Amino acid sequence: MENIAATLSGINARIEARLEQLGFPLPDAAHRCPHMFGALLSQTHTGKLVGDLMERNIYISQRGNALRFSPHLHVNDHDVQRLIDSLDQLVS
Repeated sequence: MENIAATLSGINARIEARLEQLGFPLPDAAHRCPHMFGALLSQTHTGKLVGDLMERNIYISQRGNALRFSPHLHVNDHDVQRLIDSLDQLVS
């Protein structure tokens, strides 16, 4: 269980770092768990981010103005980079 938490925490750390750079408000690290986290939509993004990502076969969920990221163990570096590249293209 510790190995799973550490693996998912590392994946989420990469995603969280890019989201913060793009202006997505994140809860304090003390309020996040290793296997999933939430972020508020960036004030600068006016499109339908979840739908735009879905068209690229990247799936996250949205509740109101909050996004939920919960990668699984089968997510690899390529998958994370695809998400980051897509966020860069859609939000920047």
